[in-house]
Amino acid sequence: APLLSSKLLRAQINACLAICIAEPERVAQAMEKLLFSRHAVHRLEAAFILGYVPGEESAATLHRVAVADSSHPVRVQAIKSLVRQPPLLAAGRLLAVVDAGDPATAGLAARAIGELGVNGSSEVVTELCKREAGAPPEIRGALLRSVGSLSGILPTRQSMALLIERASDTHPDVAIGALEGMKHLGDQLPSTDLSHCDRNLHPGIRVL
Repeated sequence: APLLSSKLLRAQINACLAICIAEPERVAQAMEKLLFSRHAVHRLEAAFILGYVPGEESAATLHRVAVADSSHPVRVQAIKSLVRQPPLLAAGRLLAVVDAGDPATAGLAARAIGELGVNGSSEVVTELCKREAGAPPEIRGALLRSVGSLSGILPTRQSMALLIERASDTHPDVAIGALEGMKHLGDQLPSTDLSHCDRNLHPGIRVL
């Protein structure tokens, strides 16, 4: 496809979208070149395309962009594209972004994990719970939302206990994150636990 080497960015992008399933390696090579462009819009488009090229190499590249690119919009696009990767592959990379990214990027990655619908999500939930206690409050809230989202079908004792405890946290970001996570559990939460949460809610949350 000659358009892959076109000087027109839009022509390159359209060509990549047209062949990304049939020729993923060619697309990945073309996008790798764009990711070294000094123009943020070129790197953003490349990160967008890599979301449609599933595989270890694409996921690794998107992780690198999400952590290290100098442009916040490019890092955000890399996280969005990671969500399009195979769920178990994406989960590990997004957890690594939570560990290594700047606070804003880490929060986005923490929320994105909840969108994956991961098979075998109990392992991912365990990793989210490990990171929650030591994270800044706003990231803790995002992690708790994802704990609830991934626990919605088969909640574990660990995830339910954590969400119930954090719903009474003194920091509103943490408490709201836990409550939003609990919404995914529905009727699986015992009524006695819900009553406990209601009695111990942060005062500011009652107004929300």
